[in-house]
Amino acid sequence: MGNKEYVLWGTKPDETLEDFICAFTTNPTYEDIADLKKWADDTWDKLDKCPQCGEPLPDERERWSADDWSGKEYCSEDCARRVAEHNEQVEAKYASEV
Repeated sequence: MGNKEYVLWGTKPDETLEDFICAFTTNPTYEDIADLKKWADDTWDKLDKCPQCGEPLPDERERWSADDWSGKEYCSEDCARRVAEHNEQVEAKYASEV
């Protein structure tokens, strides 16, 4: 599964997942931590991701698109701009070959 970084709402930047669990559980066990990591992985896998960078997509009102026809949505203006620029380069290359 690789090395994932878990960021939880309300945690301090340097706080680990184990620190967070200890704050809410008097005697955390390995099973508590493993269960929470499994839940976090499962939740992460279910999130809609940006096709450009792989980050979770924001609320539907805050998503960006690179064009009007593909229907793909991106997490930020930067990701949409990068895709639009790439599409322009591909189209220019194709136009020069024809």
